[in-house]
This record gives sequence, C-alpha cells and structure tokens, in this order.
Amino acid sequence: MKKLITVILALVMLASLAACGGQAPKSTPTPIPTPTPNPIQALAKTDKEMYDMVLKVSEKFKDPSSARITEIGIADKYFFTVRLSGVNSLGGTVKEDYYLNNEKELGTDKMFDGWVENGYDEELRYLFGYDFDIGAINKALKYYWEELGL
Repeated sequence: MKKLITVILALVMLASLAACGGQAPKSTPTPIPTPTPNPIQALAKTDKEMYDMVLKVSEKFKDPSSARITEIGIADKYFFTVRLSGVNSLGGTVKEDYYLNNEKELGTDKMFDGWVENGYDEELRYLFGYDFDIGAINKALKYYWEELGL
C-alpha cells in the first residue's frame, strides 16, 4: 500500500512538472522608467537655436520672464524677424519686432524696422527647412524662468 501511494504521488508530481513544461513560471521583467525630458531638452535643434536667441534678448527686458514669441519670420538663412510680447514697467503688454541672428552676437538685440511678408516667409521657410514650433519654444522659455523662481 505504501508503494502504491508513493507511485501515485510520484505520478502527480511528474504530471504537474510536465504541465509547467518542467520550468518554474517566468516573471515579467519590470521596465526601467525613462526620465521625461524637460521642455528645453525636448526642443528640436532649430527650436533650441531660436530659444537661445530669444533668451538673450529677453534677459534685457524689464520683466524677462514675460517674454513670449508671437510670430517668427525668416529674412534669410541666418537672420529672423521675431515678434516678442512682454510686460512693460507699467504692467501693460507690448509687442516689438527684433532682428535676430543665430550665427553671430552682432545684431541680436537690434530693432528691425519692417516685417517679412508671409509669402516670402513661407518660401524661405521651405527653402531653408525652418519650421519653428512657437508653442514649444514659449513653453521652454516659461520653464526656464520658473526654474529660476521668476
């Protein structure tokens, strides 16, 4: 009788091992979370260049943390007309046009008298491959000033 019980137990154990494929159940690996890039790190290359140019100009504003891009025009491969809005010393919102250069310091904060017409702007945008994401650039500017506590 003891032999019969031992044989039955051995058969049950073999059957259970066969059902599992002879292996212990596999555990699914826990995925390693990837850190989310901040808005500055998430900028495309051309957007980052524009962000850097606008940041230089906005640092000279009365309230630099209020500077935001409203429009971007392309004058040629290296020069852009950028319409910035910001808060003046009286608390009002003002918009001014700047002529920015992504190659040289010279001309970074000079006022530009005139605006690039949209048709010309679109032609140059296509020609030079610029397609700025104004919303992403403004989000990065806001993030920068918030990190500084302004």
